[in-house]
Amino acid sequence: MALSDEIKEEQKKVRDMTFSEKIKYIWDYYKIHIIVAIVVIAALSFFIRDWIRSSRPVYLNAEFMNTVLSYDGDGDITSDFLEYAGVDSEKYNCAIETALNLQPGAGDQMTMASQQKILGLFSAGEIDVMAAPLEVMEFYAPEGAFADLRDLMTQEEIDVLEQKGYPIYHATCEGKTYPAGFYIINSPYLQKISEHGTFIPESEPVFAFTSCIKNTDAALKLLEMITQ
Repeated sequence: MALSDEIKEEQKKVRDMTFSEKIKYIWDYYKIHIIVAIVVIAALSFFIRDWIRSSRPVYLNAEFMNTVLSYDGDGDITSDFLEYAGVDSEKYNCAIETALNLQPGAGDQMTMASQQKILGLFSAGEIDVMAAPLEVMEFYAPEGAFADLRDLMTQEEIDVLEQKGYPIYHATCEGKTYPAGFYIINSPYLQKISEHGTFIPESEPVFAFTSCIKNTDAALKLLEMITQ
């Protein structure tokens, strides 16, 4: 039988089928094509979505390390900050990560992975703020990880926060000691953000601006929210 005759025969067969029979017929003969098309469409959709997200301007990148937040849906610092700053999450990328855990001097897998993540962020200049226990901050301070507060704030602004109960953290790098951040254990926001708070009080958590900070205004807004 010629190919054209075969096509006509198949068309006639399909015309005489019920709707459900047509669906079954199409699925039996074209299911591989349909599955491949669905996979391709889904992959393209995810690619386009991720491309659109990654092309948005960055509002802030911050790392809160060694937190004791309970990951049960409570204490979402990023969403709280976006609301506080009045930022549209559909127009800007903003990330305040709380999952990294680093124990200086330890060789556990979590510490190694966290060190690699932080190194990558500094190398790419994609970290504006670091908040972590004192021992973690002291681990990075000698490498010049933190900016001088006096380059980002006026002396009056620094003094006001100190008087409100946020002592100044001083970093030392290459023999130079300078104000680099604030001890933030007295922050009402961080104390109430989840059932267990944000940091263990005895760890003496510090908030500091990084030496590669790009989004200064947003970083200052985060400090404002934490110390209000």
